[in-house]
Amino acid sequence: QKAGIIFLVGLDAPVDFGARLSGKMGQDWRIGMMDMQTAEEAGLPSRNFYVASVQKKLFSRSNIAAIFVNKQPLHLSGDARTIDYNRLAGLEYNLATSDNFLNAKFFGQKSFTPQSNSAEEYSEGVSLTYSRKSYLLEMNQLYVGRDFNAETGYVPRTNYLRTDPKVTLKFYPKSGSIENQGIYLEADDYYHPEKMRLTDRNITLDGYINFKSRVHIEAKGSAKFVELGQDFDPSHEGNHHLLKGSSYRWKEFTLLFNSDNRRPFKYDLQAGAGGYFNGSGYYLSGDFIWKFQPFGYLSLLYNFTHLNLPQPWTNQNYWLLGPKVDVTFTNNLFFTTYVQYNKQTDNLNINARFQWRYKPVSDLFLVYTDNYFPDNFHAKNRAVVLKLTYWFN
Repeated sequence: QKAGIIFLVGLDAPVDFGARLSGKMGQDWRIGMMDMQTAEEAGLPSRNFYVASVQKKLFSRSNIAAIFVNKQPLHLSGDARTIDYNRLAGLEYNLATSDNFLNAKFFGQKSFTPQSNSAEEYSEGVSLTYSRKSYLLEMNQLYVGRDFNAETGYVPRTNYLRTDPKVTLKFYPKSGSIENQGIYLEADDYYHPEKMRLTDRNITLDGYINFKSRVHIEAKGSAKFVELGQDFDPSHEGNHHLLKGSSYRWKEFTLLFNSDNRRPFKYDLQAGAGGYFNGSGYYLSGDFIWKFQPFGYLSLLYNFTHLNLPQPWTNQNYWLLGPKVDVTFTNNLFFTTYVQYNKQTDNLNINARFQWRYKPVSDLFLVYTDNYFPDNFHAKNRAVVLKLTYWFN
């Protein structure tokens, strides 16, 4: 991830080959380059994806960075469902004071698409953090233009202005079992930039306690507002939809408990209840981990969600279960496997990874993944991936 873009290559076509280079040049410069070539697939031509970034250190703890992304098809035919190219250029400045009290980030990005010269084909953002022992002040601002188009990345939403101020007050008792406690307030707002009309809001008030025993307790209340930008099915069943332009307000309450993570058996529990668009609901979730050091650990992740929705929807129950095993055979051999059952997506996933660290920071990975329909165990898809990394030093 760089300057707000998450690069997704090979989702609609297999990757034929690629290369990546990253490292330092002297004490103040860092560079990174990646080039990937995809195969022809379902009427899409073979395409080349290229990403380059450079970073220059400034002052004692600050830096400035630039990024360039290019997506371009090869052997483009007249009936290909694509355009000639899509490009993006970005600039980012990261500021950190020597005492680390103030941290800031400023970035801007411009996309380039054929036959497009829109003034709204850009995005920009600011992030500010001022931290002291007894308080933390944060401010995030993000704007994504109406025509901003980063096809190589993932831009889930355009044409909005976001403001997200946060305040945290922290208290440190001089005696007793409490290490610290605090109050957290956030107002996360989204606006339609042309008329500055509020489209989303999430106001959160959070209180937490950290004990000297490493136990963590937290209580959170939220007030939410959403104006739908498109038709939406709150049950995710696809049969009935709330209409685009309709708006909804509701409140939620959540409790969290985290046990002492130093012990061989650790667990995190969470429960929440409240409104949900035009209905209500509650959920229970948790993560149980048993560590048998130095060989690895076993874990189980679960989530149960109940939605109470009015007609014509029906009430829904969703389960998510994910056992996982992580084993360390030696200092250089590792094995990880997990299974996940998701009722909402009707999917059973199995993923296994073998890792051999044949030299420092250099690894050979062998990964197997399989997805099934839970009812009959018919395979949806499966893959075997071999990956080799080598560190030049």
